[in-house]
Amino acid sequence: MSMLGAGELCRAILEDADVARAFDLDTEGKMDLLATYMQAMEYSSTASAQLYVVSTHGHGLSASRSLSTLGVGSSSVFS
Repeated sequence: MSMLGAGELCRAILEDADVARAFDLDTEGKMDLLATYMQAMEYSSTASAQLYVVSTHGHGLSASRSLSTLGVGSSSVFS
């Protein structure tokens, strides 16, 4: 699987049920993640936004495992 940036990761979680299950998110959890990501876009870099989303979402352990499983890196451009 290719590397995903913060934008692609959020899109995958919102659109793909398998990815959402990897993060153990229900519909409410998806909305929380989307709101957190939108707030994170106030930061100047995608890497900072990605770090902000993972560190503030409250699914730290689950998210860390899933990030590793999905091959998510800190590089990429929000699209």
